[in-house]
Formats: sequence, structure tokens, C-alpha cells
Amino acid sequence: MLGAPGYFWASFDIGMGMADTFQINGGDYSPWAGPLYALSFAALVALIAVGASVLLRRRTPAAGR
Repeated sequence: MLGAPGYFWASFDIGMGMADTFQINGGDYSPWAGPLYALSFAALVALIAVGASVLLRRRTPAAGR
């Protein structure tokens, strides 16, 4: 889940340095950035869903008790 923030943090300074030095956009042109962001978002959604299901399962009383 932390791949996208780490990738953004690592590439931000490089992109800004290129943009300031060469007067270019400095944006990320890697074809792997999109899938990395999508997979990180899917992992975040899955983490929230699993956490919510565990919390809901603990709150409901067991059938045999």
C-alpha cells in the first residue's frame, strides 16, 4: 500500500530539479506509475474492508453463546 507514496516522494525532487533546470514539465512519464497507484489504492481499500469486517465480526455475538 505504501508503494505509491514512496514512489511519489522519491521522484518528486528529481522531477522538480529537472523542471527548474531545463524549463520542462518535470512530470512522470513512466508507464508503471499508473498501475502502481491503482494497486496501492486497491490495497488501501482491501485493508479498510478487512479491518471493517473484523470489527463487525467482533461486535456481533456468537450464535452458540
